[in-house]
Amino acid sequence: NLVQGTLGARPACFIPPRASRRRAMQQVIVVGGGLGGLSAAHTVLEHGIKVVVIDKNAFFGGNSTKATSGINGALTRAQRNLKIGDSPEIFVEDTMRGGASRPDLVKVLC
Repeated sequence: NLVQGTLGARPACFIPPRASRRRAMQQVIVVGGGLGGLSAAHTVLEHGIKVVVIDKNAFFGGNSTKATSGINGALTRAQRNLKIGDSPEIFVEDTMRGGASRPDLVKVLC
């Protein structure tokens, strides 16, 4: 299992230790209380390891709190159930119109 999040602008990840090393690893410190950091912390807890999350703000959420309408995606189950036409191409157009400045990175999301 590999959990990825972000640490500032750099990717961060957690690879759960093998059983033989698990005793040595008693606690993990996650820097950043955004969606990536909290996901990483949850996975650490699922592996029975204590975790501390630290964040520069007085509240958790990071930039994820700015996603007030959810996390964007194309061809979601909800869209299909409601017969909402969508496609990866529309997703790219919407994301670019929303302020993204790197089309190469937007295409990775598809």
